Amino acid sequence: MPSRNLKNNLKKELLNPEIVSTLNQMDEILTKFTSGFALKYIEHAVYLSTLNAIIKDIEYYYLAISSSLIILELSEHIKNTEEHKNSIQKNSKSLHNFIIKSTLNCSKTIKPNHSIIVLIQNILNTQKILVKYLKAESSKIYTYKIQILTKILQMMSQTPFLLSLTALRNLIEKNLTSNIFPNYTAGSAPYLPNYGNIKYTLVLDLDETLVHKHNEQFLIRPGAIEFIQTMKDYFELVIFTAATPMYADYGLKIIDPNNHIKLRLCRDKVNANYNDLYKDLSLLGRDLDKVIIVDNLAENFRFQPKNGICIQTWIGDQMDRRLFELASELEKVAISSKAVQDVIPLLPKFNN
Repeated sequence: MPSRNLKNNLKKELLNPEIVSTLNQMDEILTKFTSGFALKYIEHAVYLSTLNAIIKDIEYYYLAISSSLIILELSEHIKNTEEHKNSIQKNSKSLHNFIIKSTLNCSKTIKPNHSIIVLIQNILNTQKILVKYLKAESSKIYTYKIQILTKILQMMSQTPFLLSLTALRNLIEKNLTSNIFPNYTAGSAPYLPNYGNIKYTLVLDLDETLVHKHNEQFLIRPGAIEFIQTMKDYFELVIFTAATPMYADYGLKIIDPNNHIKLRLCRDKVNANYNDLYKDLSLLGRDLDKVIIVDNLAENFRFQPKNGICIQTWIGDQMDRRLFELASELEKVAISSKAVQDVIPLLPKFNN
């Protein structure tokens, strides 16, 4: 908890009471460790982020503490680990105190000093020890959660901070398989989480749009890898496919090895009217003026036809250039301020 002297030394106009209150509540969580402490801490971190109270340099510290609390909760039933648990509790609280001082001093950048580096290293080393105990004594569900937690942390440098927190929160609340990506989306509409300023969303079909499966082999449409690599800088990328999650993840592992597309909506999110499938963009939770869908079947986006670009079906033609051409056109859309419904009709090559 920040000292009274620290508060008094700060300029009053720089203090947001909501920020101070939230930081103190988080400090209390790390003092008492009552039921559900990991989820409570993460939810407070989400709230601070909405108040713009978390600078880029300090995001990693919040994720380090949050992951430590998840490990603590998972290992509550493991015997003979009290020393390690106490170490994580003590170091997490010390790291949070550093966060408090940096935040209340309105620091714009944070240079980690030696003591903070040692603190984080101690937290991570103790995490590894507890994980070994968990893997040795726990059920599959705990093993899956540890695997997912590890993957979330591995990808955090290329993931928006709030999206990483969303994944950690879902990890706590859901009993999922070892597949990481459902943690980034919701099980019911709206499917996409809010995690910052999103200018445009680009929804992509998979089969016959980016890839084609032939004789158990995935063929890559020319330009698919480059298309994703380029579009990630302009759009929020979403895969929306009628395929199973396992199939989609396998295909995306080939064309998106760096996991730029974390938001993946699969068969259970596709609407069905008898045997008639369609993708309802209104369920995404995004402003439809800023959503584009690229699909090789126009009927898939028939409820939002003005948002759709129907690209020619691809089944293996290695001379195909449509993704290269489309990337060039979509860049123009992304840097405009127009509604997509006004822009798409101006793309003659793709206006079907």
